[in-house]
Amino acid sequence: MRCDDRHHLARVVACLADACQRTNARATIHLDCDRYQDAIDDATKALELGSISESLLIRGDAYYSSNRCDEALTDLTLYLSTTEDPFDRTLGLFKCGVSAIGLGRLTDAVDFFNKALEVDPKHIASLDNRGYARYWLGQHELAVTDFTDAIAAEPHWFHQQANRGLALRALGRLDEAKRDFEQSIEGFTQSLASDPTPDGRLLSRARAHRGLGQYEQAIGDLDHVLNARPEYLLSVIERGAVRFESGDVGGSERDFEQAKRMSPYGTREREREKEQALFVCVSRCHG
Repeated sequence: MRCDDRHHLARVVACLADACQRTNARATIHLDCDRYQDAIDDATKALELGSISESLLIRGDAYYSSNRCDEALTDLTLYLSTTEDPFDRTLGLFKCGVSAIGLGRLTDAVDFFNKALEVDPKHIASLDNRGYARYWLGQHELAVTDFTDAIAAEPHWFHQQANRGLALRALGRLDEAKRDFEQSIEGFTQSLASDPTPDGRLLSRARAHRGLGQYEQAIGDLDHVLNARPEYLLSVIERGAVRFESGDVGGSERDFEQAKRMSPYGTREREREKEQALFVCVSRCHG
């Protein structure tokens, strides 16, 4: 190859790399602003330009955020095949796990979180979400262990306290559950006072309110987050559970039907939430 040809090829490669970087940067901005289809479109363009690893991760995130968990899992699995970096693999395995939860594939989700924790035993989000998957699998003791380990690693991240409260309640350990729910509500209330952005903190606080039978407060939190993020599937499911547990069967059915339209996960979780709500109602009747 002549020198001029090599220089031309180098310029072409540099231009492609610059185009990939700019397109992925734009996709990331779209993702951060909840413009998920725009993020998917730009990440797809970057893939076509030759950016594989980063584009798969961004597009997988956008698919997950728009409740297209099957496509998310496909992209994120491919992403894992592009990297051996421990940090990147932990991140990819964690995201595969939450996508598997989104598909109702709870055993697969636990496997992904197990692998993430083999790489990084202190990955708090994997501990918390493995506990959540185990909770829905009925493995409540294991779920409590995961949530407890996550709390020990990060005492001021109150999501796992709300989740541990649910697992303790399922085990009938109601006094311990009550303490977790109350601490979670206090922690989230302080956090939201300094940063009122409607996000997953409201969902977790609503779970804690539900655990204490404070249904009006739970609905208020969930309506707030859904006004800002109407595509937030887990909040729709949680609101259906709150309404069912509070006796609003009609409202519950509407929420679960909405969840079913949003994702197949909504269909599976509807029955799980209703089973748990029935357990609570029976426990209270005999308490």
